[in-house]
Amino acid sequence: MDTSWFIRNLIVAFVLPPFSLLWLLLLAWLGRQRFPRLAKVGFWVGLFLLYLTATPWCANRLAAGLERGMAWQPHPDAQAIVVLGGGRQAAQADFHESRTLSKASLQRARYAAWLHRKTGLPILVSGGAPDGGIAEAVLQQRVLQDELGVRVQWLEGASNTTAENASFSARLLRQHGVGRVYVVSDAWHLRRALPQFQQQGLQVYPAGVAFHEDAPFWVRDWLPHAGSWRESGQMLHEWLGIVWYALRH
Repeated sequence: MDTSWFIRNLIVAFVLPPFSLLWLLLLAWLGRQRFPRLAKVGFWVGLFLLYLTATPWCANRLAAGLERGMAWQPHPDAQAIVVLGGGRQAAQADFHESRTLSKASLQRARYAAWLHRKTGLPILVSGGAPDGGIAEAVLQQRVLQDELGVRVQWLEGASNTTAENASFSARLLRQHGVGRVYVVSDAWHLRRALPQFQQQGLQVYPAGVAFHEDAPFWVRDWLPHAGSWRESGQMLHEWLGIVWYALRH
């Protein structure tokens, strides 16, 4: 297992909701006697944010700024399609293998197959195995070729982060004279991913999938839902990643 990948994800879990807000509520409860006013404010702020991040409205608003402008548009000068990994999961009883692609990775593979048939461009799949086992790029290749009938031209199976996706993929593409590519990933992820590829000297075009629904206001959007905690945390993770990369560069 990649230690830095594990530590980074552990820190993110502590920093982002709902875990960070649960810590705030715990600190407010522990300090209720020594700092009663501060504890009261902390409790109500934590409770409100815990509710807010559990609403579909919050998750959708956080996603809107990330996904804007990430839909595919035809670019005749594009030379290849780069598919970023979206995670793996244990196959359990459904497949006779230790690992299979997550739902996000399957969506990206399916879209890459559609885009290949639309443009005729070759495909590069990117994604390693930070926690051990089969590289995600290998699993992507199997799905694309064996299940979707689309040949994978290049495979990059050593990267564990988005920055490494870009660096290792760019190195491979340059060896074949490719400098202009579509990048396939979840629409909310591309806001952070595309600059990583641009810094490697590639000209990139977004090809986003899994857009959040831009529906009219509905009361249900304000009702807390467990899935919205995950969504809000994921979007905040992306915003945090964008800030982090901006500070580093």
